[in-house]
Amino acid sequence: MFNRLLLILPVAALVLSGCGDEPQPAGGAAPEATTAAPTSAPASSKAKPGVDAKGDVKIISCTPNAWTQDVTIEVTNSSAEAAKYVVGIDISGPDGKPTSDARFVDNRIEPGKTVTEKIPGGTPIKGAITCAVGEARRLPAQ
Repeated sequence: MFNRLLLILPVAALVLSGCGDEPQPAGGAAPEATTAAPTSAPASSKAKPGVDAKGDVKIISCTPNAWTQDVTIEVTNSSAEAAKYVVGIDISGPDGKPTSDARFVDNRIEPGKTVTEKIPGGTPIKGAITCAVGEARRLPAQ
């Protein structure tokens, strides 16, 4: 057992020390990492995956409860294939600024089918509230 440990320790030290074929620059500094610029979209592009599907989402109700809010939505898959839906509902208080949200995810909604779901808001708001679809993405079904 002790002999194996004596053999493993030097091998582990060599592996961890980074002995390799690549030459190191003078002074022992590591080479700078380089990345290729994307060819199809600018680096500042923040496109989200999936298709914008706000038209597939309908807010049925938006009501305050004892602690936060309850939002009931209908999501209808208007595509020809089963799809995953990710929906974010912005909930605004009397000042009109979104201060809470409610999230919905369904990994598989069949074409033409409608799912009705009651989802909770996340932050207490005093006073009247309004709801709007902030984001709705249709992605490949899982």
